Amino acid sequence: MGIAFHRWLQAGHPRAPFCAALSRYWHSHDILRAPLILTGIEALAPGTPWEIEPWLCWWLDALLAEAREALDLLRQLERARTQALEKCGAQRRHSRAPQAVNVLAIQPLMSASMLADRLGMSMKSALQLLSVFQDRGIVVEVTHRTAHRLFGLAGMGALRDVVKPPTRPIHGRKRGRPRKDDPFTTQSIPEEEIPQLPPPMRLDPVQFDYEDLAARLMKPYAPLPLPGKIECERVAISG
Repeated sequence: MGIAFHRWLQAGHPRAPFCAALSRYWHSHDILRAPLILTGIEALAPGTPWEIEPWLCWWLDALLAEAREALDLLRQLERARTQALEKCGAQRRHSRAPQAVNVLAIQPLMSASMLADRLGMSMKSALQLLSVFQDRGIVVEVTHRTAHRLFGLAGMGALRDVVKPPTRPIHGRKRGRPRKDDPFTTQSIPEEEIPQLPPPMRLDPVQFDYEDLAARLMKPYAPLPLPGKIECERVAISG
């Protein structure tokens, strides 16, 4: 597969279709139980030798690194699932909590509507279940939003730290561009962190030559040609 990948790229084809085919190849030949995305994409980084033999070594090393990262992620999810089931404690026989934990382990990020669809429950019940999970520290909300939220097991807490919160209006601030003496603006950014712009450059005045334009304006206009006999008749008829 590495030689075929190298020839595919050497021919100038895009890498996305072959990467998708690689994922199906690992799964269809029973190399992987699930269609994981293992493509060795780090072998295409700048500075990688492009000769076939050294490139194959780089590609295999990149595949091994991706496989180890995927295995670590699976172990992390399994650990988070086990801890979540322990935090659920004893549940009623018809409780959906264990099933919800298993669904969250299979799909790390999930909304309330997705959970309700997977478990065949109402949207209100799914929201209540996720709220209970969040209070017990079983799941974390990663989008910093109050609507259209996504939840993941507690092991996905690092994802919440890298997701940028949505931009919200500041309470008490008026619409439009803030003034320089606006307290909301002056307090949000320290003065030492404001970048200083370089002083403006003064350009030398440019002299324009209008002699040709003045000469053309001073020329008398040529008399307009008088209309011929036929044109006069047409004007008279139309008039």
